[in-house]
Amino acid sequence: MQIITASRTEKEKWDAFVKNHPEGSPFHLFAWYDSVIKSFGHKPYYCLAKEKDRITGILPLFQLKSLLFGNIISSLPFAAYGGILADSDPAFQLLVEKAQYWKSLGAYSLYSTKEPA
Repeated sequence: MQIITASRTEKEKWDAFVKNHPEGSPFHLFAWYDSVIKSFGHKPYYCLAKEKDRITGILPLFQLKSLLFGNIISSLPFAAYGGILADSDPAFQLLVEKAQYWKSLGAYSLYSTKEPA
């Protein structure tokens, strides 16, 4: 299993994973990626756990730079729901490690700590 940064080429598979996940929300869909970029210009880091060609988990993140709050990594800013969606424990753990990596670089990380569905 590997973690990659998703690009628009994974959009259809990403959205299918979200729609089929019991905790998926409209904010997890790739349309939110476009909305946040166009509206606020925040840099996206959409993390994707893959096993072979199958998505096993996602973690949508955005980097927000604020004079008041500093460097923040947030899962789905301005959204009611966010965080990790995973269909296995290994995928969930790898995505948690990815979020912790951002924190180790000095960014404040916001991510879900729910267990995979």
